[in-house]
Amino acid sequence: MNVNLANKLVDHLSQQGVAEWIVCAGSRNAPLVKILSKISNIKVHYFFEERSAAYFAIGRIHKRGAPTAVVTTSGTAVANLLPAVIEAHYQELPLVLVTADRPTSYRNTGAPQAIDQMNIFSGYSEQTIDWDVESEICWSQEKPLHVNICFDEPLIDNEIHVRSVEIGNVRATSKSKIDQYPNLEKFKKPLVIGSCMSRSQAEELAPLLGNSLLPLYLECGSNLKQLIKGSHVLNGGEFALQHYVNRGWVDSIVRIGGVPTTRLWRDLEYSSLPVLSLSTTRFSGLARESQVTPLRSLSKDSLAKIFLDLKFDGLDQFLEQDHLLTELLKKSLKHFSHSEIGLLQKFFNKLGDDDQLFIGNSLPIREMDLLDWQQRNSQVSIYTQRGVNGIDGLVSTALGLADSQRKTWALIGDLTFMYDLAGLWALKINPDLNFNLVVVNNGGGKIFSRIFADPLFENRHGLTFESIAKFWGLNYLLVRSGEDFENLDTQNTLIEIWPDGKESQSLWNQIKTITA
Repeated sequence: MNVNLANKLVDHLSQQGVAEWIVCAGSRNAPLVKILSKISNIKVHYFFEERSAAYFAIGRIHKRGAPTAVVTTSGTAVANLLPAVIEAHYQELPLVLVTADRPTSYRNTGAPQAIDQMNIFSGYSEQTIDWDVESEICWSQEKPLHVNICFDEPLIDNEIHVRSVEIGNVRATSKSKIDQYPNLEKFKKPLVIGSCMSRSQAEELAPLLGNSLLPLYLECGSNLKQLIKGSHVLNGGEFALQHYVNRGWVDSIVRIGGVPTTRLWRDLEYSSLPVLSLSTTRFSGLARESQVTPLRSLSKDSLAKIFLDLKFDGLDQFLEQDHLLTELLKKSLKHFSHSEIGLLQKFFNKLGDDDQLFIGNSLPIREMDLLDWQQRNSQVSIYTQRGVNGIDGLVSTALGLADSQRKTWALIGDLTFMYDLAGLWALKINPDLNFNLVVVNNGGGKIFSRIFADPLFENRHGLTFESIAKFWGLNYLLVRSGEDFENLDTQNTLIEIWPDGKESQSLWNQIKTITA
């Protein structure tokens, strides 16, 4: 019964396009572990820790554009998937959770390895299926799917043979083009914020935005920053945005992409500025009232008409002010070359055009937005993820994006790195990955020093990471100045950046002064 039930589930998920499985082996999921090891035309990754495994699966979904399954044993192993399920929910990713369970009679009894697994992802998965011989899967692939499968003992109750499965095509989005054309009546001086989107989405939108007569603030995660060049691209940084709003130079916001990371977006909760979100997901990203038009609901002609209809009164004067701020920021960056932002500029300039860069947690993302992107004609593909604004699973997600052909860089902070040390397991099971991890070690969560003048929030430490690199068999490079990046042509290396704390603080102070 167990082997037949598991075989049927694998066949059904394969037909849904699942060709990669992340397996955390245990006793209760033994039938699935054995079956998956015998299937010749799928890829199986073996992890020992469920939270990292699930975030690695998210990385694989980004990489392949196809659903990926994570397999766990029963009990609290299932609970470790929850952070990644929440992330996949808000990113609308086809993450499949396959959780082995004891028979239903054990639920809510307190028996070993038995919890109520059916409701654990409530609200964050499209559906939860208690899998049996009569079950079928009908799934939009726009939210996570949870399949719970009960196995009684003996666990391996039939022969398991080598075979292949039929991999179905990835289902296209079920949303049709319905042309939800937004109301643009109040948008006289609209600021466009380009936020998180895939490289392919950015390449489709870049000509449209590049030819518009609107000021564009392009976050690094939009992948538009390296595709659109022009005087209407704002380079004054996020502090400058608030400067423009406070002076009444902007009367409305148009967001295109995911939910922005810039501080201005959060401040809109307390603002009366009209907001239009041309969103890659169904989420508005605001608690207050705003217009949300999913990009997938607009035809190309309708989207082009929106940016043709939008006009910005006094654009030349506005751009002149941004240019002056940008020049002042460039001078500051050159002066404070050993600051975090100064060193990140040196790092970014060293990346190859075919590389891909994963940027995690709040401060590195904001700092990358402040860099001078005009110094190079970069074609680097950018991925960002903030763990639903936390630091969960970022090492694992970055490794899920990596492969052996294209160099992948992950840029994260020190606390973020320590939060997902188990994620480096992916390099042990995939030693051919062309991957480098860049950790900015500023001795704690410095993003909080800009919010609270209280070290309790920073989790200060005096730790360094060379021993961790040695533990995982990685090369190690310590960077204290721009010259240290001369040795950056490397693979499977932990690169630890030690910025000058005083220079970093002085630079931030100067940026605030410039944009006051």
